[in-house]
Amino acid sequence: MIGATQGTCKYNGKNPLNTDAAYRLTYVGGVTASATGLAFNGTNGYTDTFWNPNTNLPTTSGHISININTITGTGGWLGVNTGGPPDRFYIGNAGAFNSINSNAEQSYPGTAAGFSVMTRTGTTNVQIYNDGVYNSYADASTSNPSLNAVIGGRNNNGTASNFTNFTINWTSFGQGLNQTEAEALRTIVGAYNTALSR
Repeated sequence: MIGATQGTCKYNGKNPLNTDAAYRLTYVGGVTASATGLAFNGTNGYTDTFWNPNTNLPTTSGHISININTITGTGGWLGVNTGGPPDRFYIGNAGAFNSINSNAEQSYPGTAAGFSVMTRTGTTNVQIYNDGVYNSYADASTSNPSLNAVIGGRNNNGTASNFTNFTINWTSFGQGLNQTEAEALRTIVGAYNTALSR
């Protein structure tokens, strides 16, 4: 999320086109942009990413990463589920609110501030990292939700919910990352935000 406006922050850095197919963000409700990222109002603000786990990932590999600049309260950060288990693909900080292609929800390690990633690298291998602190879980893979993921809450079976009032300046979805890859991504995101004076 580069720049200080909704117009500049909406682009997918991997494919910066202003189309749904390129996964550019569409804003809904209370979302404001500044040099530190996107701030969500905690009541109705979120972005649609147009990114669907079911069409983009196998059930045994996937990750969600996020960098949070400011924390206020709790809530879901980003992701999607189709009516609860088993189709869950989201990460948040409200207790055990973290799941990736699984029936299970897991607790969050670390402080929640800074860089976090939840990743699946096999049929039972799941990890959650927060700035170098990580937990591992043996969660059996089930299926991917077939709806768009959102940022600033979660897409709960087609309806946005669990809104957050955090300021977020980085997110990614993609293939599963091992611990070395997750740490490398943390370093890259840290350098990126430092270069942007965040």
